[in-house]
Amino acid sequence: MSKLNEDVLFLILEEVKKDKKSLYSCLFVNKEWCKVTLPFLWNNPNEYCKSSKLFFNTLLLHLSEESKDNLKNHGVELFTEIYNRPLFHYIYFWKHLNLHSLDIIFNSRTIMKNIGDFKWNIMRKEILNLLISKNSSYTHLYIYIDFDYQLFNNPGINDCFSKLQFVSCGDNTKQYILEGFASICKSIKSLRIDIVMTDKNSNPGLIKLIEAQNNLNIVNFDRCRNDDSNEIYRKTLEESLIKSADTIQNLTIKWKPITNMLFHLVNLISLDINLSGYPLYHSFYINLENVTLPFLKFLRTYRVPSRNLVSLVENTNRSLIEINADANHNGKFTQAIRNNCPKIEYLRLPIKDNISELGKLLISCKCLKGLYIITDALDESNWDELIDTLIQFSPINLYKFKFTSTKYLKLESLKFFLDNWEKRHSMLLQIVMFMGSLEREQRQQQINLLEEYKGKGIIKNFHFSEEFEDFEWIKKKISLNSCL
Repeated sequence: MSKLNEDVLFLILEEVKKDKKSLYSCLFVNKEWCKVTLPFLWNNPNEYCKSSKLFFNTLLLHLSEESKDNLKNHGVELFTEIYNRPLFHYIYFWKHLNLHSLDIIFNSRTIMKNIGDFKWNIMRKEILNLLISKNSSYTHLYIYIDFDYQLFNNPGINDCFSKLQFVSCGDNTKQYILEGFASICKSIKSLRIDIVMTDKNSNPGLIKLIEAQNNLNIVNFDRCRNDDSNEIYRKTLEESLIKSADTIQNLTIKWKPITNMLFHLVNLISLDINLSGYPLYHSFYINLENVTLPFLKFLRTYRVPSRNLVSLVENTNRSLIEINADANHNGKFTQAIRNNCPKIEYLRLPIKDNISELGKLLISCKCLKGLYIITDALDESNWDELIDTLIQFSPINLYKFKFTSTKYLKLESLKFFLDNWEKRHSMLLQIVMFMGSLEREQRQQQINLLEEYKGKGIIKNFHFSEEFEDFEWIKKKISLNSCL
């Protein structure tokens, strides 16, 4: 196969790289196809290797003779039969190294029984030496809290991790490990950090890792216990981000900002402020006045009062294309959206008694494609007014709807909505009703009605499910367990 054909094949496989069946079939075309396909299948082995035992045995087959002899000298017999080494060194194809998943395998005594802790530790060391070598080059690294291995004594450590682009860790990851990566990794673009040390001193290693990056683009502070404990620590974290203000474009934070960090992060494209962990009685006020984010496209907030968001929306240079806000909003917030978001495509809003304001918004936001409405406060008459507003004022591009409510949507109102949607773009519809608002018979009636209108082409698809992301009508949520 010529170089050109190999390049073309690579581009084709790029298009189907998430289709496991298609990739597997490519392995059996010929040797050249197999050679080009393998890096896609082994790029992130946790996506495709569902059998821990098979995965573990594959690792053992890659061990050098020296490693095998060392294990044998310590009484570890790997196989009772003779096996040849694999035709390809699959580990060289790895770009994702998930130390958490590996440790789960190491700690699974069902794989190799009757081996004591001492022998397991020797085997673990040999496998980590295999994975962390000058012949490997990882772009994604996942570190867990208890990981404690002298990585930096390995002579191939620089070659192995110098091209890291993504790191997932915690502020309780060993300080010397984070400092070690700070010394050799300067090109990390994305950091996901579990914040759990809210009542302890900060981790200087984490601060060094953040500040060492030359092009830090995405920062996600996750799993944070949201309260007012240890503000000094969180202040230190925010100040470390300010030093990378020129490059950071995506920020997820799960506490109320303590510093004026957002005044500095003027290049943000995506901002996610989630205060779900704070007590219900807590004051959620955030000072966002005079914060100017001219490039912001994605704004996601949870339990942030809409009155705090008005000036932020007004100072985005009309660039927002997605707003996901859960807090009950007043007319000023809706006005800010309709006056400053002509490019908005996806919008999530609670609706209480401001349906007329929604109509004005729909007239102004002509690019809107998806609308997610939380309607807990609506009674039957409000539902009718909402449906009528959607029929009259929905822009031509709007065809994705999601309704979440604890109140019953009458069958007659739903039918009226669908009858008046004829000759428009076929609708994607999701309806999520809570707290027993629908009896089984009522739900079946809705399903029968929606199936009827699906047959007419008025509805393309519908769901009664919470198994979707807020702005997703086709693909269901990915289980976190499948990512480990």
